[in-house]
Amino acid sequence: MLQKKIIKTISIFLFLLLSFTKVFAANYYWVGGSGAWSDINHWRTTSGGTTYPSVVPGPGDNTFFDGGSGFTASSKTVTLDVTGNVHNITFSGSSVAPTFTQSGLQTLNIYGSSVWQSGMPVVNIANIYYRHTGEAKTITSNGVITGNSNIFLEEENSISLTDAFIASYAIWHQTGTFNTNGYSLTTKHYYANNGTKPQTLNLGSSNVYMTDYASTFNTNSSYITLNAGTSHIHFTVFDKANNDNYFYGLLTYGGQTFYNVTFENATSNGGGTLGGNHSGKVYFNKVEFKGDGAVYG
Repeated sequence: MLQKKIIKTISIFLFLLLSFTKVFAANYYWVGGSGAWSDINHWRTTSGGTTYPSVVPGPGDNTFFDGGSGFTASSKTVTLDVTGNVHNITFSGSSVAPTFTQSGLQTLNIYGSSVWQSGMPVVNIANIYYRHTGEAKTITSNGVITGNSNIFLEEENSISLTDAFIASYAIWHQTGTFNTNGYSLTTKHYYANNGTKPQTLNLGSSNVYMTDYASTFNTNSSYITLNAGTSHIHFTVFDKANNDNYFYGLLTYGGQTFYNVTFENATSNGGGTLGGNHSGKVYFNKVEFKGDGAVYG
């Protein structure tokens, strides 16, 4: 009986907590051109409005950088100077494309979806996390490169691309479903071997471009389900001469099926490495080494 009461009490508490979060979630609008994220003077409750919120945005709040943000050619930089927490973050509608950067090595926690405005330079944030909330999320890039280092996918439901996605350095797929929806995916590294929860990668008809001389596309894990579709993974500049081992290149897991994989670098140092440290068969439609190749089991 006591155990049932405790469970009931916890359930009521969680319900009230979620209700509280929903009630107090708000929309935040940036104003005043260039400024620091932590400066409350740059936040309003309506687009171009005059009413200040009481605090900077939190995990349940939607943030907008739009036509009322006052961006000009000489005043268009939003600087993340603290850990940023948002639900949805949307850059859209400004006549001048803004710059989103950091003052040090900041973290941006996104608990919802993201939209970048066409014409923005690289979103210069060191660590961007798409945090778990249980809701399906989307990433809309509009040609903008996301992050200057690491992007972490932690949503246990799904994260889906709505257009081509370019990550500056590495994508860490920790859990949940990542849908590329047939759009191109460009990054230096993709890691799906570090999580301990189920992961699914749906590549569809996507072209995946791995753009570093030591790129790693790593699905060497029993936790990930790979649905390669008719995708094509391109290692564009892989340097086999200096990365000839199973820590780089395409790292697979027994039982996985890929479609097409090409190591594009045909120079004297080019080629590629294929395999991973595992047992079991891995299947391909086509593998091409334009330079030297090495296959590990």
